[in-house]
Amino acid sequence: MKTSGATTIAEAFVMVFRRRMRKVSECGVLIVSMRWTEEQYTEYLRKNNKLPGQGLILKPVKKSKYNANRVRVDGILFDSQLEADYYSDLKLQLKMGTIRGFCRQPEFVLQEGFGDVRPITYRPDFIVFHNDGSYEIVDTKGFETQEFKRTKKLFAAKFPKLELKVIKRGDLTGG
Repeated sequence: MKTSGATTIAEAFVMVFRRRMRKVSECGVLIVSMRWTEEQYTEYLRKNNKLPGQGLILKPVKKSKYNANRVRVDGILFDSQLEADYYSDLKLQLKMGTIRGFCRQPEFVLQEGFGDVRPITYRPDFIVFHNDGSYEIVDTKGFETQEFKRTKKLFAAKFPKLELKVIKRGDLTGG
């Protein structure tokens, strides 16, 4: 990527970032400002063997584990079309005022880690906050794998008062 006119690494970074901002803002995506000093950016480039102006190149999207089509909506990459459709449905419900809000991929610790062993965590797709103060944990699935069935049991054991709602394609489309 050309960085003509840039005399410092910081200027090169700003030029590349502005180009990307123009491209992204045309798509209507909100970007949160980056807070890197020139030294931090230089260190990032050094660690990743990149030249100035190459630091923000996105990696290609990896193929999904279960051959689901990954979809990008509002600049967010979803693991499946079903999850993206449910997100769009939640946005519509939020705009209409039928829900108070929602959060993507909250993390629940199913078993604490110890020593060098990492904790077992679970990230459902959404938590939806209703107007009456209630909420529901939602996961979208094309089909339930054995791994998910085990995770669902662990979740129920650790959080008995929380209900995990599983949405399948037919549940969303009504068919």
